[in-house]
Amino acid sequence: MTKISEEQQQHILIDDEIEKSPESLDLSASEKKLKLKKIYHFFVIEALKKRIELSKLLSQEKKAKEDELTMIRYGKKFKCSICQK
Repeated sequence: MTKISEEQQQHILIDDEIEKSPESLDLSASEKKLKLKKIYHFFVIEALKKRIELSKLLSQEKKAKEDELTMIRYGKKFKCSICQK
């Protein structure tokens, strides 16, 4: 069996949610909000973290600093509850 990365697992879970029948999508508002936050977190916050790491690896300190500022803006201004510990 091939090992599936965490990112691939997230994509599979999201695809599964999209393919569910409308009857199974009858969720409460709080459950929907939490699912949206998780999707937001994965696609925005995690992508920014990867960009910061790559920028640092490529010695692009200026770009890394810009990405860190963007991360702060997304992480604190919008108060991503998944990032907060």
